[in-house]
Amino acid sequence: MSLRWVAALAVTIAVIGGLLATWLLYPAPILPGNAEVPPLRAIPAAQAVADLAALGLRGRITAEVPDPMVNAGAVSWQSPAPYTMLPESSVVELGISTGPPMVVVPDLLDYDLNTAQLVLEAAGLVMGSIDSAWSRQPRGSITLTRPEARAARRAGGTVDVTVSRGPQGGLP
Repeated sequence: MSLRWVAALAVTIAVIGGLLATWLLYPAPILPGNAEVPPLRAIPAAQAVADLAALGLRGRITAEVPDPMVNAGAVSWQSPAPYTMLPESSVVELGISTGPPMVVVPDLLDYDLNTAQLVLEAAGLVMGSIDSAWSRQPRGSITLTRPEARAARRAGGTVDVTVSRGPQGGLP
C-alpha cells in the first residue's frame, strides 16, 4: 500500500471518528427540523408566543387591529396560516386584537323609540336601559342619551335613552 492510500485512509477514519464523537457528545440534530404552525386565533398573545417557542418557532407581534370577534390582547391573525410546515426557528407574525372597533354614538334626539333602536343597530350599538321623564318634547320621542351623541363607544356597546312622557299635566 502506498503512502497516499494510508494518508487518505487515516484522514477518512479521523473525519468519521470526529463526526461520531460530536454526535455522541451533542445529540442535537445537525440540520434543523420542521415544525407545524398551530392555530393561534383567540389565544392570548403571551400564550401564543410561548406555544410557538415550545415548538421551536418564534412569535413576533407585528400589528394591533380591531376585531369584534376576538377579545383585546388575543391573536386576531397569524402569518403563515395554521398547519403550515416551517423550519425550526422560523418567525410567525401575529396580529393582536384591540377588541371591537370604536363607533360614534348617533344623535337620537327627537326620534321615536323604534326608529332610535334601528339607528343604533345600524351603527353597531345596542339599546340599553330605557327611562322616561316629563318633557316639552312630544310623547314617545327621545330626549336624552347616555353616552351623548358623537361620543366614542366600542361596537356592540349599549346606549341608554330617556323617552318623553310629554308635558306634565298636559301643559304645553
